[in-house]
Amino acid sequence: MQKSQGSKKSRFNYVFWIAAIIAIVAALGSGASALIDWNQFKPVIEQRASDALGRKVSIGGKIGGMILPITQITAHDVMIANADGGRSAYLLKLESLDILFSPWSLLAGKLDIQQLHLNRPDVQLEKLSDGRGNWEFSPAAAGSDAASGNASAASDALSGIPALRDLKIVDGTIAYRDASGGKPIAIQKFNMAADIDLAARIAKINGDVEYGGKKSALDLSIKPSGDKVAVDLRWDHPDVQLGYQGSVSDILRHRGAALESAGKFDVKLPIVPPLAISGDLASKGNALSIEKIDIDVAGQKIMGDAKAVIDDTPFVDLKLRADAIDLNNLIPAVMALQKQASGAEDKKTVKNAESVPSGLGIKGNLNLAIGKLSFASFAMDNIRLQAATTDGRNVNLQNLSLQSMGDSVVNLDGVFDVAATSFRGRMNARIDNLQKFAQAFAYSDNPWIKSAPSRLEWQSGLNFASKILTLDNYQLTHGDLKSAGKLAYAFDRGDWDWVGNLRHPSIKRLSQKELPVDGKFAVDGDLSGVVGKSGFDFKSLQGKAKIALRDGAVQGADLKAITARLGSLNKLRDFLDLIDKAKQGGTTPYSAITSDWVVVKGVASTQNLLFESEPARATGAGFVDLAAQKLDINTRANFIAFPKVPSVGMRVFGNLQAPQQEFDTAAIAAYFATKTTLKIIDRLTNPDAADDAKKPIGEGPAGKLLKNLFGQ
Repeated sequence: MQKSQGSKKSRFNYVFWIAAIIAIVAALGSGASALIDWNQFKPVIEQRASDALGRKVSIGGKIGGMILPITQITAHDVMIANADGGRSAYLLKLESLDILFSPWSLLAGKLDIQQLHLNRPDVQLEKLSDGRGNWEFSPAAAGSDAASGNASAASDALSGIPALRDLKIVDGTIAYRDASGGKPIAIQKFNMAADIDLAARIAKINGDVEYGGKKSALDLSIKPSGDKVAVDLRWDHPDVQLGYQGSVSDILRHRGAALESAGKFDVKLPIVPPLAISGDLASKGNALSIEKIDIDVAGQKIMGDAKAVIDDTPFVDLKLRADAIDLNNLIPAVMALQKQASGAEDKKTVKNAESVPSGLGIKGNLNLAIGKLSFASFAMDNIRLQAATTDGRNVNLQNLSLQSMGDSVVNLDGVFDVAATSFRGRMNARIDNLQKFAQAFAYSDNPWIKSAPSRLEWQSGLNFASKILTLDNYQLTHGDLKSAGKLAYAFDRGDWDWVGNLRHPSIKRLSQKELPVDGKFAVDGDLSGVVGKSGFDFKSLQGKAKIALRDGAVQGADLKAITARLGSLNKLRDFLDLIDKAKQGGTTPYSAITSDWVVVKGVASTQNLLFESEPARATGAGFVDLAAQKLDINTRANFIAFPKVPSVGMRVFGNLQAPQQEFDTAAIAAYFATKTTLKIIDRLTNPDAADDAKKPIGEGPAGKLLKNLFGQ
């Protein structure tokens, strides 16, 4: 306490010295002040200021002023040197300083500054390599008592700080750099007008700051309120507006005590549509609570409470509730935030916003803890979460259920790795209106979606890691379509891999195209490919597949009609006419069409095509070019009821949706030519045997004779 008394004595001597000068000048008359050459006091003033700050103070320009009836001092080119180790030569540099104070207040032992104008101050703040700030001066003796939490010592220290009745800063600049790293900060321009009396705990400050090309305004009012100070703060920035009205701990009088505050706050983001948040804020030390949170975004009201503890193990307990959320209004607000952050608008999100259903009601509580997360029976109108826990890295979800977008329900169970952004678990989904669901993802114009069945059911394992989604052991039911297997998709590359099976009772209805064949469709495959920006890339398709069609029909030829007349034909011309009629159209029912396919760069090839029907059996080989939508398949058909009749070749080629057919009749033409020749010989050798004409080839006398000759 001895040092404090010494400080008081030193301050008293300094004030007494100034007061003595004023008394002498007053005795001589006020005109004497005009005769004083202030520049001769420059070394004394520089030395006194340097001693007080512990830092060299220099005045490069002229000094002028007057003593009575009011004391005014004007100094030009004032500079306060930087701390040792700083990069800049100075901490503060002023173009000019103008101070006005009452000389009579000095006689009372107190300096009462009525005006302090700082013109074009340049402030260079630095965090030095040893951790000190260059704004830290040699501590005053009284300051050590104040820092210890001694309220009376702090009050005594404050009483020595002069009041600033009219403080103005014009066109100032501030720069900050940290020797340990980080990007330097530069405030291009700031202006301020203030009335400050720290001893009385009163301050009124308003000003503006230009930073990053944007100008913001500050309005601050402080006044005593018991052992605290009442604060009224308003900060307006082009990107955000902040306000606070309440009480804050008097840190100048209680420097060692934990900071406390209590009041109302509001935050507004001037976007379109606007976002506003308000509530009652209270804090003490590292604990913070916000009650009566009111979030207004696009006319949507969300309320709640929050508690937070910020220390080595941060904790946040957040509870939110809302009676109704209209997504049609909410999504444009999210888009506006996205555009403000990135400078671009997501076209897909725009289309999504036009179609999503409204009325997502939220009820219940959301409890969030950083490092110790727990949800318990969190419920909204369309979302249910039975429970969730975390160990700080992994979030364990139990029965997360989402119901929205066209009467759709999605259930998730699993573990979410926050740090790795990965998920491993299971998913069950039921979509009752696929078309309405697709609207939310901007796929409602897809022709297949428009005509596809509305109901879809899905269950599978769900794994997501390194931007790759894997659906293990999935089971899909979509109308008559059923599928099971494993599907993997890489979001960054568009690659997909599928190992599984697919079943549908009609390949025509499945493909929604006019195919020349229909029937029960089944495929078992191991395929991979790429989905690009323009859709499915058929040229990327690779792998193997076993395809089967059963109990269907092939268009383009009526093999049953051919076999019905085949036994009664005796002339080649009759058979050729029958083939021509068959090529003009018709349908052939079949029991099975099976084949194994190898796919390379979108071209599927088979060597074991098998066609089985009641009138005929065919085998073949060929290829289908999926990218070019072309095919070329060659088959040979044998008539089951006539095993001795040679096979008929058929080639199917051309456009996949409208193929052409060609028939190879050379072998069967030779067969009928032989048959006709033998009948003619039989009639010539045995004209009286009318019944022989009805016998098969080789059963007449001529036929038997030829058989004996050739040993048959």
